[in-house]
Amino acid sequence: MGMKCSDYAMNELLNGSEKNGVNQGKLSPKLSKAIQEYTKKERIRNAVIENLEAMVGIFNSEKKLEDFNTEFSLAYKLFTGKKLKAGDLIYDYLPCIEKKILQSKIQKAFAGQKIVFEKVFILKKEKKYYRITLNPVINNGLVTEIIAFALDISATKLAEENLEAEKRLSDAIIGSLPDIFYLQDQSGNYLRWNKNFEKVSGYSSKEIPTLKPINFYEPAERARIRAAVEKVFKEGYAELETEIITKSGKRIPYYLNGISVCYEGKPCLLGSGIDLSARKAAQKASWKSEEKYQSIFDQALDGIMIADLKGDIVDVNDSMCRIFGYKRKELLQMNIADLYDSEYLKSDPLRFDLLKEGKTIERARLMLHKDRRTIEVEYNVRKISNEQTITFYRDVTELRKAQKQIQLNEQLFRDAYERLHYHINNTPLAVVERDKDLKITKWNKRAEEMYGWKAKEVLGKRTIDFLVHEEEKEKAKIVLANLQKGIINKKPGENRYYKKDGSIVYSQWYHSLLKDKNGNVEAILSMINDITERKTVEFELREAELKFRSLVEKSLVGVYIIQNGKFAYVNPEFANILGYRQEELIDTYSVEKVVLEEDRAMVSENLRARLDGEKESVHYEVRGRKKDGTRIWTEVFGSRTVYKGNPAIIGTLLNITQRKLTEQKLRLTLEQLTDQKVQEQKKISRAIIKAQEKERNKIGQELHDNVNQLLASTRIYMNMVRKSVLVKKDLVNQAIEFTDKAIQEIRSLSKEHVTPVKNINLQELIQSLADQLRESTGLNISFECKLPELFKADNDLKLNIYRVIQEQLNNIHKHASAKVVKILMELKEKYIDISVKDDGKGFDISKKKKGVGISNITNRVESYNGTVAINSHAGAGCEMNIRIPLFFTR
Repeated sequence: MGMKCSDYAMNELLNGSEKNGVNQGKLSPKLSKAIQEYTKKERIRNAVIENLEAMVGIFNSEKKLEDFNTEFSLAYKLFTGKKLKAGDLIYDYLPCIEKKILQSKIQKAFAGQKIVFEKVFILKKEKKYYRITLNPVINNGLVTEIIAFALDISATKLAEENLEAEKRLSDAIIGSLPDIFYLQDQSGNYLRWNKNFEKVSGYSSKEIPTLKPINFYEPAERARIRAAVEKVFKEGYAELETEIITKSGKRIPYYLNGISVCYEGKPCLLGSGIDLSARKAAQKASWKSEEKYQSIFDQALDGIMIADLKGDIVDVNDSMCRIFGYKRKELLQMNIADLYDSEYLKSDPLRFDLLKEGKTIERARLMLHKDRRTIEVEYNVRKISNEQTITFYRDVTELRKAQKQIQLNEQLFRDAYERLHYHINNTPLAVVERDKDLKITKWNKRAEEMYGWKAKEVLGKRTIDFLVHEEEKEKAKIVLANLQKGIINKKPGENRYYKKDGSIVYSQWYHSLLKDKNGNVEAILSMINDITERKTVEFELREAELKFRSLVEKSLVGVYIIQNGKFAYVNPEFANILGYRQEELIDTYSVEKVVLEEDRAMVSENLRARLDGEKESVHYEVRGRKKDGTRIWTEVFGSRTVYKGNPAIIGTLLNITQRKLTEQKLRLTLEQLTDQKVQEQKKISRAIIKAQEKERNKIGQELHDNVNQLLASTRIYMNMVRKSVLVKKDLVNQAIEFTDKAIQEIRSLSKEHVTPVKNINLQELIQSLADQLRESTGLNISFECKLPELFKADNDLKLNIYRVIQEQLNNIHKHASAKVVKILMELKEKYIDISVKDDGKGFDISKKKKGVGISNITNRVESYNGTVAINSHAGAGCEMNIRIPLFFTR
């Protein structure tokens, strides 16, 4: 430590004595005693100064340093590298740049004015904040000394700066939330909201406080809204989907949720909403916003009491009565001690003695309410006359509770703030902050992952210089210039950006502006979503749609999609079959208009059954009417699917009019021919059947090679769409499931229609048919073949036998409710005998008419001069015996 004040004063005193001819060893007793007293006082003062945490320097009227503590000495050496010593002028410690300003403050201090100011010093690139106080010491009206205190307040200042920066960031984040955010009290008054709330609702910041929440909803919806609000305040949370009505009358579907929070000492609803009109299939939500809590509690009104010095109450005001619960006349009959617990006063008695001495007592105590509950009060009491005192009481019971709540809210705020920062660093969105010069100041972890650059590599750089794609720069410059002017585009930007490795990423940027008090932009906060995957899917979907349409448009089979009872799509061949142009049918024609009146009920029922999920697919024949009124026969294949997000029917249409006409001519011919011509007619029937097999084969091939490929392509595109975040995956999965079922049904139909290969092995073919039905239907089918190994027959006959057995097995599966089926095929003399027997419910042959299936079997068998015999009874199963003459070579 430098020279102490006592040393310096002693030297001055002795120097003065020597000048007057007085030797130090011969001082007078009076002078010696004065020196001792002075030294004692200086030691006390030096001890106090030395133990202060602040730097202390004492300057005399000549502006010279008299005394200082160790803090001052160390700090001076740290800043200047020089040693501090008494006797230096105060101006020797002033930095050159600040000399004029500081000289003015020193002059004011020596003029008798107390000066307090704050100063920043830079030490090794580190800011140090000091609060400097210049206290003048005045004796006989003159300033004899200046006591200078310099307290290091760097920690407090830095904490305040950090808190202010964090608050700005928090406000910017809340303002940049892409969804709506609001805070309302129990009366439905809006207390806070974000900019997007104003943007979505169409109301200004001046209009919103005048509105109630129910103003945003239809009258029929308001009861549900009120119930949800009550649930929030009762249970703490509620959510619902509804429509918000904007100022312009526009209805926007929204998902709303709310939680109960405490704001300014009152229960409030903190709500947020997600626009479902544009993002109904989006990730659920996603990353939730948190709110700061600042609570200020109402101050209780003061009670006033006048009492004598014995404690007897003389007078009180209404607030005093309210605080303690007594009527005025009751209090006037009481002593102050009656308002305390007697045990409490034993340990902490009332101090009337201090009041008699004229002292003021200000403190807090626990006192008793009239209902004997304890209340905490703060009071100030002083004597106002020789006989009376006046006391001001303030009930701080609720204040104490409020203070505890404030502490709790501060902790909640800190926790919420920490969670908010955690979410910023872990959100799926990149967060980038830039200053007014567009230089990056913040770059979160997601931004590092999205673009490949670490934060330390980009801080201080501009995104336009390294991140924006060359072809996007001109557009980006316009956006950035607008942001600097305080203008935010209504739609988020979707542009290309470079990653560190040179690859390209598509990003969607949401911007928020932080402005100063004058409205100038200080910072730009951007939240960024990686939409590369979505963009890739969109490109692929467009390409896939072109391929799909090209494939369908060239198909030789009519292809249709029915939705809401109308044709949502038809291909050229479908329109050609019915004699229309494509545009005449799509979105305008109902299905009923192209169906003959007698068959419309059947068609409507088939459509309903598929849409309701009763049937996955159908295959039937129906009569249609062309544009020119011509009647035609068609064969329809159709199954349930999803088109543009809604249920639909997709299928194919074949014109079988010629086939039907041939069948009609055949039946007429058979009736007219004599027995002699029957055999030739049967040959014709065989030829027709063979032609039908060729047609069935063509249809099956078309279903397998064309339509099935269309559905397979559709499934591939659906898989692409499922990867997109913008489509609900459950709808896509359902569409894929329906497509798979349609593919399976078409494969099944293809197998039924495609003619088996030539050089038919009849035994293997029927065994394969039995195995397939066993797997698909659960029927226990056994097949026994007793034909000789060298058995030979015409392939057309073998195919005919295969079709007959196939038809009967289908009849059993659809109608018989059987569990076991036995097939026996053997050679007896010159005949092939076939027996198909089941254990199903059977039927009464005399009552049941022949169906189409049995008629087809009979026609096929008789075309080869064979016979069919059916033996069945209700509940006793059915047995079909077939005999066909055969000529073969052993």
